[in-house]
Amino acid sequence: KIGAKLAIALILATAGAFVLSIKADLSFQQIGGPLGVVLAAFMYGVFSVGSKPLVKRYGAMPVAVWVAVLGTVFILPLLTWNFIANVTSLSIGGWLSVLYLAILSTVIANIILYTLIGGRAVSKLSVQLYLIPLVSLVGGIVLLGESITTFTILGAGLMLTATALATGRS
Repeated sequence: KIGAKLAIALILATAGAFVLSIKADLSFQQIGGPLGVVLAAFMYGVFSVGSKPLVKRYGAMPVAVWVAVLGTVFILPLLTWNFIANVTSLSIGGWLSVLYLAILSTVIANIILYTLIGGRAVSKLSVQLYLIPLVSLVGGIVLLGESITTFTILGAGLMLTATALATGRS
């Protein structure tokens, strides 16, 4: 069940994801990227609800592994020669960024998520998916030297508030 408190948390988290994705000079034509980020987070939340029966039946680790394998298979047709050229020319910092995102934001986060899905209400846990952009944000700041802006602080604050609101005791 989604009560008023959880609905507010979901709205705050979605707003936070959107704010984290925008830049101060964003034009109407550039809004597709931030909307795509919000849509991806929403769809991942929907997938989490659908994965609960799989976690109960097979366990967290096998579900996390199969999600990664199937996700990779579905994205392979999108590869281009330009992408392959970019990957082969990555610097050490670039590879560290990829490893950081792959290990923390994908592998460890999914194992934790599916472990929690097995024993808790997915409606409360799905808001925690919005913490993934925060991990990516920290990685961008630490590894890539990205700047901290007003949007960064506002978006992170909204997402952390939403997560606290959704997962806190009533």
